[in-house]
Amino acid sequence: MSQSHEKKWVILVCNDSVLVDCLRVAIESTNEFYLFQVFQDSDTLIVNLPKYPSTLIIFSISASELSLSFKQTRRRISNPMLVIGNTINQDEILSLIQYGVLGYVERVDVAKKLLRAIREISIGRCFFDGEIVSFVISAIQLRPSSELTSKEYELLEELATGKTYMEICLALHIGRGSLSVHIQNLYRKLGANKRSEVLERAREKRLISFTRVNRQLAKSAQPII
Repeated sequence: MSQSHEKKWVILVCNDSVLVDCLRVAIESTNEFYLFQVFQDSDTLIVNLPKYPSTLIIFSISASELSLSFKQTRRRISNPMLVIGNTINQDEILSLIQYGVLGYVERVDVAKKLLRAIREISIGRCFFDGEIVSFVISAIQLRPSSELTSKEYELLEELATGKTYMEICLALHIGRGSLSVHIQNLYRKLGANKRSEVLERAREKRLISFTRVNRQLAKSAQPII
């Protein structure tokens, strides 16, 4: 089966067979998604990641175990990722966001919320369950910023999309001269001399993940439930 067809592939990491069956039903309840592969642990998935470069991944394992796997791997995971968890631990969730996770759903009544979460994350948006939204916003905003300004964070996100400088000017509503100043300051603060280097430095510091999540959640008028 090819992802070019109607259904989008989903990979699940879960060692609970009963939960796997439950999630499979939820994922395949429409013609949008197909549970393509199930791994019992994150380490096995990470080894096989090159085979699935853009497939959405759902993790239903402990946040601490997942964070450890992310920390130990040298491969940057760019796949859209969603985590299903049992407890709300702020530090653990923020750690997962640092590694690129775009969503977190509590295991309670997960079947009712899963499809919406998958839809959002499959198109690059964020989805955080209920009360998690407010503390994620607060925690990210209070997080040390490495002396970057809010405009420099926005610039980072735009640079990561591959836009031209003219397109970035239009997106940020600034002139070419102002953009040059922001770029020079950003490069200086991150110790880079060109776009590829500044993006690499930002990814190493997990700055892009936080910027992306913060901007999307801050724009939400209502908590996502």
